Amino acid sequence: MKLALSASLFLLGIPLFAMAQTPPASVQGQSITITEGSSGGNLEDRLIFTSSTAGKKVDPVTNDEDPFTYTLTDQGGGTAKLVLQYKIDKWDEFLLTFNPAGGGSFTLKEFDKNALKGTDSGTFTGVTGQPTSLTGVTIETFEAVETETPDRLDFLTANRGRKVEAGDADPFLYTYNVTGLTGATTASAVLTYKPNWKWHEIDFTFTSNTGGTYVQRRFDKNALKDTKTGTFVLAPNTSILDPIASGTYDGVLEIDDVSAVDDDFEGHLRVKLTGGGAFSGKLEIPGRELRFTGVFGADGKYNDTITLADSSILTVALVLEALPTGYKVTGDVTYGGTKYLVDGDQRTFNARRAPCPKAGRYTMILTGDGTPAQTLAIGDGFATVRIDKNGLATLRGRLADGFPLETGVMVRQNGDLTFLVKLYGGKGSLAGRLVFTTVANVSDFNGTLHWTRDSGVVFPKTQPLYSNGFDVDRTAIGSRYSAPGRNQLIVSLPAGPNNLVISFSGAGITPDQTATGTLIPRKDATFSPASGVSLKFNPSDGRFSGSFVDSSATTAVTRKFSGAVLQSQSKGFGYFLGATEGGAVDFGAPVVP
Repeated sequence: MKLALSASLFLLGIPLFAMAQTPPASVQGQSITITEGSSGGNLEDRLIFTSSTAGKKVDPVTNDEDPFTYTLTDQGGGTAKLVLQYKIDKWDEFLLTFNPAGGGSFTLKEFDKNALKGTDSGTFTGVTGQPTSLTGVTIETFEAVETETPDRLDFLTANRGRKVEAGDADPFLYTYNVTGLTGATTASAVLTYKPNWKWHEIDFTFTSNTGGTYVQRRFDKNALKDTKTGTFVLAPNTSILDPIASGTYDGVLEIDDVSAVDDDFEGHLRVKLTGGGAFSGKLEIPGRELRFTGVFGADGKYNDTITLADSSILTVALVLEALPTGYKVTGDVTYGGTKYLVDGDQRTFNARRAPCPKAGRYTMILTGDGTPAQTLAIGDGFATVRIDKNGLATLRGRLADGFPLETGVMVRQNGDLTFLVKLYGGKGSLAGRLVFTTVANVSDFNGTLHWTRDSGVVFPKTQPLYSNGFDVDRTAIGSRYSAPGRNQLIVSLPAGPNNLVISFSGAGITPDQTATGTLIPRKDATFSPASGVSLKFNPSDGRFSGSFVDSSATTAVTRKFSGAVLQSQSKGFGYFLGATEGGAVDFGAPVVP
């Protein structure tokens, strides 16, 4: 009880100096500034110069090696300037003062990301007098007193934060625990910058409710790099806003329905945020497009009631939240008596700096009755999915009633695709979430998409079907797609003749019609003229099309079909339109008895 109360009062800005020296139960929403203490006399680094321009720095504890190029410049008076360049934005500058009897003293400036990170001083050994060349020389440096710019640790959410130092901010994931029982004065945190590669372990001892002393163990490349000690000060975060929070956010709106009767997406959100917290927003909800502007507060929140030009009221409550990889916007908006939940993701992928890991070509099939099961006598819709390195996914294809599907959506930071696309001139929609997870020999992504079509929609004009409308879920299955080479098959089937069986079902065809053919490299399949089947492929994206003779009707009729392959299953799926409903087409290798 005391821990929770202390943390809450601290966040409200109430002084805690009169209270017990107890760590807060959580550091979310707070900052810890740590100042390194003084230490000296320790072997710091071993500098090995292997040529007249290159060498390596070796950590004497971990034996970690950092290669560098270097320059040595005589400064006069028994001094020289030594610059070790590790990266274009990371280097060390030594001022060496040589002792004629051997070795000498140094001062050091450490630069990282083009900013001064810290200074150091001490002594060195390994050379006698002032050399004209360092080729073949090893210098050992001994730390005297190290002085670094204090680091500020901002704990933005329950598991994400950032380390802020001069000219740099490094995001981390963290865990935090109060150690001991009631009355404890210690806590610990683990800050992970790169999993199983780079992390810091910090033990805090509170000498007051606003600070104390710490011990920090820094790990890099899975090895203990060094141990630091010093003091820390605890204070509320001055701002959740961060330069990396600026940018464009895309998302969907979902009706707030606590009964979970309606969990379908009902609109779109777009927010453009500047580094200072100012933003412009656009909402697309049924029947309206609403625009508004505002400024996020230092706590990452925005709340306002806006009177629009037509005197209608829009209530907005947005929250800027930090994720491990960026930021997101959540909260809710209320308009016309309906409350919508907000779920928007920051665009974080960039073709040059942070390419989307899901980039590539895919094919997708909309098949089955979904979950929970809902019946709809219709075939399988399909789409090609192309994701560029900036994270833009473009979907193009056709639904199983023949209506074209085309939309663009940004890949979320977690790799998912969440979208709502309007259909039939706004009288229907397709919405849902596609999750990228590989199921061997089945799919590379999957999801459940909600498909609606209002009653009275007439499509296609030449053969109107489903005029009563529908409201169903469909299972989406996707597969990565690679265009076949000149001598390759578009899907993996046994070599030789009669290696493919195509089947047509539904739309009154009983039993299923089948035909055996031969898949040939790249783009075609051959069937006997008597089968009445033709099948051609578009090898660039995995689509197929063709025709067959429907012999189930009183008078045989030729019907067209189309679809896409799933290379993960070595099969193809699609649809055709019958006289009163749609049917399914699929093909694959012959079933061996």
